[in-house]
Amino acid sequence: MDTSDLKEILSTNKDAGGNDVSLKVSGELRDDSSVSLELWDEPVIDDFLPTTGSPKKDDPSVYDREWVKLERGIKLNRLQLFVNSETDRNNLTPEQRDNLKNIVFKLCNDNLLNKVNIVVYENELVSSIKILDFDGIEYTTKRQVKKVRTTPKSKSNIDRLFKKNKR
Repeated sequence: MDTSDLKEILSTNKDAGGNDVSLKVSGELRDDSSVSLELWDEPVIDDFLPTTGSPKKDDPSVYDREWVKLERGIKLNRLQLFVNSETDRNNLTPEQRDNLKNIVFKLCNDNLLNKVNIVVYENELVSSIKILDFDGIEYTTKRQVKKVRTTPKSKSNIDRLFKKNKR
């Protein structure tokens, strides 16, 4: 094998496509030696990124979903904004504000705000919570009482037989 051919190939400043490439060769070219090649122009990260421009402005916001489809952290963020708006609207004291915040966060953590008809959520903001009452002094919650329906026990054939016999 003739090493001069390899030296000539490596010493040229053109690649297979005919583009100019500067190479630095270190070491001797012998059968048992290694060759390291270094490019003079190092690639820049911007060369690999797409150049399409800025991100789309019409991407939907993470808050632009139904209330029940929001994640817990996003719900707590929106509830914090609700507490701030209620504080401004009703001129609440810091103690009343903390009480409202505790009530609302407890309702959220107890999964009592997971129904669509309980929280009025419009334009990425909570406008009202239907189970929350303000009497001018403090906030209270209206607990929804679950209606317990008693279903009659199904009668067995023996019970039916005894009932017929009693008549």
